[in-house]
Amino acid sequence: MGAIFCALLLAMQLTFIQSAIPRVYIKCSVWDSGCLARQAQIKVPALTSGIPELFTEILDPMLVNFARVNLAGLKMDLNNAVIQGLKNAVIDRINIDTASRQIQLVYHTDLTMKSRYSAQGSILNLPFNGDGEAVISAKKVHMEYLMPFDISKDAFGRDVIDLKGLQYWFDVKDNVRFDFTNLFYGNKGQSDLMHQYLNTNWKSVALTYGRSVFDVLNMKIFNAIKSYLLSQPIEEIFLN
Repeated sequence: MGAIFCALLLAMQLTFIQSAIPRVYIKCSVWDSGCLARQAQIKVPALTSGIPELFTEILDPMLVNFARVNLAGLKMDLNNAVIQGLKNAVIDRINIDTASRQIQLVYHTDLTMKSRYSAQGSILNLPFNGDGEAVISAKKVHMEYLMPFDISKDAFGRDVIDLKGLQYWFDVKDNVRFDFTNLFYGNKGQSDLMHQYLNTNWKSVALTYGRSVFDVLNMKIFNAIKSYLLSQPIEEIFLN
């Protein structure tokens, strides 16, 4: 019994020591997608927490003062939205094409948004209106970025990556849960039917109306990545 206890204690100590060792950032070959993804993963906590010296925004929780959805018959204003989940993002792939000067970034995560909403119009051709609180939870949001870049000089004359734009594609793999208070201004019967419809047809709803919110979210992420890369000389990121 004593030997078993000692073995368990040793295992716990080794696990603690291993978890306490910080992951070390290393340089990658520009064509080594796996290495680039692993090193980007290390930077996720810092980027999502905000980097004060670079004046980047906190991305998790992300604050969105205002976003407007005006698509496919729906007009909805979202105010004081809080989006969480980016700190748990998993970097799936990073590819850098030096010939065309484009970076491809693919990641996935779960996202939750809480917001005030005011809506009128229709969702997938069914009437939709209300004014209250919205909570939307999306499981396994997959995001792909394509970011063209140039090579420019920083203040010290060193080469840095200067991102020039963003194209993105998104999908939701698992599920989206919608919850709107005061839908149809308190008509519980209509509200219950609409919630059932939304949560049954979550995929179509997310893909049809989600882009307006993702436009705001992804531009904030893009700006943080751009600021970070402008602060990092290429020679400190990549192997020669």
